Amino acid sequence: MILLLRRNKLSTPTSCQLISFYQKKKINYCFTIINYRFVVINKNTTMKLVRHISTLLRYVAILLAGVYWLTCIYMIISVVFRLPSFALQPENRFVIYYPFTQVRFLLGSNFTFNYVAEMSLVMLLYGLFFYLLANVFKAFRQKKLFTQYGIRQLKFFYLYNFIHPLILVLAFNFFATGEDYPAGFIVMAHFIIGIFAYFIMAIFKEGAGLQNEQDLFI
Repeated sequence: MILLLRRNKLSTPTSCQLISFYQKKKINYCFTIINYRFVVINKNTTMKLVRHISTLLRYVAILLAGVYWLTCIYMIISVVFRLPSFALQPENRFVIYYPFTQVRFLLGSNFTFNYVAEMSLVMLLYGLFFYLLANVFKAFRQKKLFTQYGIRQLKFFYLYNFIHPLILVLAFNFFATGEDYPAGFIVMAHFIIGIFAYFIMAIFKEGAGLQNEQDLFI
């Protein structure tokens, strides 16, 4: 009987041990909350940075798209209406000046319909390229990253990068202006961009599915 009492006495935790145990639990709980808040703050900071960078890049892409399209329109109007901004040069060359100046803006090596049409098509296609790229950057500005809008814009962008070089190669062969374009480099560059855009779209699809499941669970 005495031995049992002694064992119970030894195995029963004292009040000091209980206080120490609960203090450790409280400290661990506090550290867990701090770590969680730190992770949330880091995540929010990272996403804010992504949104700021994507906003800047979107405006740059829109600016480039506008420059290509306006340049194309300006060149066509100058050539068709023979404005003062257009001038023929020796050996059938031509030059387009900046508006209201005599500063050279565009130089053409062959003043023919095929050459002007080819230049116009190249500028129109690259204007569309930067416009679609601006929409991709817009997808990264959303509060929810994985959205159907983002998936749709990435799909348009990767499909265009597969089609774009084919149109250019066909145009180069059709117009046959003799201009030395790096067709192989253009095809390879757009093909690589298209593959990366496709990979990102696949990640967005997976993320959107997980995000929808989480929303339904909540």
